[in-house]
Amino acid sequence: MIPTLSTSNFLLIYLAGLDALLGFTSAAPVIPESQAISTSSTKRADAEVIPLKEVGDGSAYTVNMVIDGILLPIHIDTGSSQLWVAHSSCKTCADAQMTSIDAEVSDNCAGQEKIEYAAGSVSGCLVNTSISLGDHTLDNYSVLAATEVSEEIATNGDLYSGTLGLADDSLTNSGGPTLISQLYQQGQLGSPEVGFYLPGKEQNGTEGEMALGNPTSSNHIGTSEPVVLPRAVKEDGVYTVNLDEVKIDADSIAAEQVAVLDTGSIGIGIPSKVSQDIFKQIYGEVRDEDGGKKVACTPGDNNTTSTLTFTFGGKPFGIPYADLVSDPENDGECWALIGAYEGVSSAWSVDDSDEKWVLGDAFLHNLYHTVNVQTGEVKLFAIKE
Repeated sequence: MIPTLSTSNFLLIYLAGLDALLGFTSAAPVIPESQAISTSSTKRADAEVIPLKEVGDGSAYTVNMVIDGILLPIHIDTGSSQLWVAHSSCKTCADAQMTSIDAEVSDNCAGQEKIEYAAGSVSGCLVNTSISLGDHTLDNYSVLAATEVSEEIATNGDLYSGTLGLADDSLTNSGGPTLISQLYQQGQLGSPEVGFYLPGKEQNGTEGEMALGNPTSSNHIGTSEPVVLPRAVKEDGVYTVNLDEVKIDADSIAAEQVAVLDTGSIGIGIPSKVSQDIFKQIYGEVRDEDGGKKVACTPGDNNTTSTLTFTFGGKPFGIPYADLVSDPENDGECWALIGAYEGVSSAWSVDDSDEKWVLGDAFLHNLYHTVNVQTGEVKLFAIKE
């Protein structure tokens, strides 16, 4: 899910998947029909590798799933847990060109369940239906059948027709297990871990992947040992881990923080106490427009070559400038993909919002990572050169 900072030109994803926890919404570029991906998967050392489709300039990733017998593009999101999908009774879904399921629902389905976001919502009811993800199938799994989506979400209906939540069981509307947990509990998966390769601009159009079963066997993992990070905030249900330090070049700008790793977010959400000087340090000249910040598309344009580095478990992970900006707009400028998250203190305590970062795909492009849906443990791997 993706928070919109403006209803006009600027559709920036900072806290996309943290919907159930923080109340954010969804918006992203359109996925052309020519970019449709296969439902097929490949086996590799006991891992099942399922292809992911990058949308636009890395603002979202979708996986093809068969739900209630219908093939659907579904947004992957480690910041939420509920699987929801458009239903045939949803006029706003149909108007938005979402593909829908036609499972039988009760006459009073509308409004039984609601996921509320800061700039939109999804409502409907829970239904039991068949689910297929790669080679794995459940005959009777609870999904939220959306009978209405708000305008903000409908705007991007040709991007996806639902969301697959990949956080832990505590955040589901159903109160039951997430899809991955259910597959693991039934013995269909050998491990409750899910691995992600989300290639960025420097990976030359390589296809993304989600790996189930034994994700640490990925061909994209380098030779160095992974950084293993236990969940830092046990009660939040998402992948919050301890963050040692944040640097711009050699200058430390934050230390002893926590970070939420979220595949549903495109950018970097910075805590409220971090100086706004970070924008000038990274981007040089910055221009406010439509709720976002316009910046140079290449570092040389503003004579800045600063590197943003996050250190976890003593190991640094740098983000190149190319992953900190959107694709160029018609005016030749790009949107900054770093932003302060306003208003989060209402969901977190003030102390938490002062120290919590949200690291979306701008960060995740530059490593391979796994999440454990049972324990919340995260592993960070260097990408193979």
